[in-house]
Amino acid sequence: MSMEMNMAMLMYAPSDYLTLMATAPYIKKEMDHETTAGVRFTTRSEGIGDIEVKGIYTFYGEPDDKHRLMFAGGFSLPTGSIDRKDIQANPANGQQKLPYPMQLGSGTVDFLPGLAYLGEVDRWAWGAEALATVRLGTNSNSYSLGNQYSFSFWGNWKWKNTVAPFFRMDTKIWGNIDGADPELNPATVPTADPNLRGGERVDLILGINFYQPRGKFKGHRFAIEAGAPIYQSLDGPQLETDLLFSVGWTYTW
Repeated sequence: MSMEMNMAMLMYAPSDYLTLMATAPYIKKEMDHETTAGVRFTTRSEGIGDIEVKGIYTFYGEPDDKHRLMFAGGFSLPTGSIDRKDIQANPANGQQKLPYPMQLGSGTVDFLPGLAYLGEVDRWAWGAEALATVRLGTNSNSYSLGNQYSFSFWGNWKWKNTVAPFFRMDTKIWGNIDGADPELNPATVPTADPNLRGGERVDLILGINFYQPRGKFKGHRFAIEAGAPIYQSLDGPQLETDLLFSVGWTYTW
């Protein structure tokens, strides 16, 4: 399975201590299959994912202090489809409901709390954060995805005024699905089994930031990062993660 996500993000700071943000993802997914009879086929889904709105508030430290603590809180809105269909092993059966990993959203309103620490001295900066995704209720297909928890720490070094390499260690824990979509049959494919969706993973990510403090590119930041799991444990047969790659562009005014 491969997934491509293009994320649009808008941030606004009404004060030095509060930042409001909204993110909207556009997702493309493909999953290759092979049946026990040797029939190969690929399923696809594409569209808008769940939109997130949240705020980040600095409750300890001034904006230019060397140590700061921040609280984040918000919600994920169920704008991503949980009813995507596609042609599967037997084209004569027409389009069928795709299993859970191929859907584009959770179908529920999700609470997004978080806590972060930032520190810096001279050319060095570092930080840590703990984030959660807590599902609120059950979606229209009689299930809710498992809660997710992530813990990260990172550091970067300002090599030059315009270049800063960094590393990040991400730990993710997610639960199995509560309930089940009545249109999915776990006997046909493991990705349709709600009890085989949980797991935990630790990713090591390396990257580099490019920033231009003056000139015609002032306020622009470009980032490239790549990583892979150094540990993962999954509940039953399910797809493991092999590689992560991200390219980003941010403009601040």
